[in-house]
Amino acid sequence: MIMLIVNIIGVGRKRGKTKLIEVLIKELTQMKYHVSTIKHISKGSFDTTQKDTWRHLKAGAKKVIAISRNELVCIQNINSPVLDTAIAELGDHVDIVFVEGFKKAPYPKIIVAKTISDVKKLMNEVHRVFAITGAISKNSELQHYQKIPIYEPLQLVNVLVRMIIND
Repeated sequence: MIMLIVNIIGVGRKRGKTKLIEVLIKELTQMKYHVSTIKHISKGSFDTTQKDTWRHLKAGAKKVIAISRNELVCIQNINSPVLDTAIAELGDHVDIVFVEGFKKAPYPKIIVAKTISDVKKLMNEVHRVFAITGAISKNSELQHYQKIPIYEPLQLVNVLVRMIIND
C-alpha cells in the first residue's frame, strides 16, 4: 500500500482545519490505519526562543531531539525545508498523511471553508481539490461546488478509506 498524502487547506486561520484533522485521525486510527500529520507553520517557529532546544540549535547542533514522558520531538536546522523533506522523514509505516497548509503542493486537497466565498478564493489558487467541508457543509442547499462534493467531516472518512485502498 502506498502512502496517501492529503492537503487540508483553508483561507486563513480559524476555519476548522485542525478540528477536521482531529476528527479524521480519530476515526481512521480506530479503523487501524496509521496516520501522520505535517503542519505548516507560516510564522515563527515551533521551537520557543531561549528554551533549551532552541539554545542547542543556536549553538550549532544539526538535530535536536527532545524527549518527554510521552513525546519525542526532532528539530533540525535545514535551509529552506520543503514538504517532500518532511514526508521523507515519516518512514514507511504510514497509510495516510494529512498536511495542514502547503496550498501549492501537488497532492489531493480538501478545502475547509465557512462560506462559498472562501471556496471560490481557494479554487482560484489551488488544484486537485476533491472535497469541500467545514461550516459550509451545514448549508443544506449546497451539495457541490463546480462538481466537487461538499461533505460533512465524518463522511470524508469513507472517501479517504477508498482512496487509501485504491492507491
